[in-house]
Amino acid sequence: MKEIKLEGVKFWITADNKRLNFFLKDVTSRENAILKSNHSSYLMERAVVLVPEFPDNFSYKKLAINNDQNWAKTKGELDGDEWFYNAIWYSKDKAWSIGIHIENEEIFDDITCIGDGLPYYRNINQSVKNKICFEIIYKDRKEYKAVNFSYMKQRYEKNKANNPLEQDLSLWQPMNAMHEVLES
Repeated sequence: MKEIKLEGVKFWITADNKRLNFFLKDVTSRENAILKSNHSSYLMERAVVLVPEFPDNFSYKKLAINNDQNWAKTKGELDGDEWFYNAIWYSKDKAWSIGIHIENEEIFDDITCIGDGLPYYRNINQSVKNKICFEIIYKDRKEYKAVNFSYMKQRYEKNKANNPLEQDLSLWQPMNAMHEVLES
């Protein structure tokens, strides 16, 4: 597959600015089940993992996920840990989370980057062939923003409610799916 269209937005992967085929794995059901088992009130609409198809031998300066919305010109919310980076953008009535992952935390900081609007890998070769992928998650923009605005407002108020609000982590926590897909 060279391109996927989700909710009117086209996505593709480039290796040094040339399109690269990828495998697609829909992880929505599994990740929503995990959110439910963790007692989350919030679920995502869809989550997919894109695994690049690499030749046997390769060396790329930049492996990136791209879209037709020019998100590189806008500022997104960034987050991550020792395994992934992701960023959230708002477009086409959706909140979008785009993430990258590496199955080797020792080289994570050396080959991952968020600097052009979307996260990408840099200076990679066949040593990471089966260790990297991208994830796209989305949900309703109004719901996501309203819940997190209310959560942050409550968090910073001096008089907290008796029933504290739960933060909507449905665009962050499912980034674990990248790890699970690479392990399978």
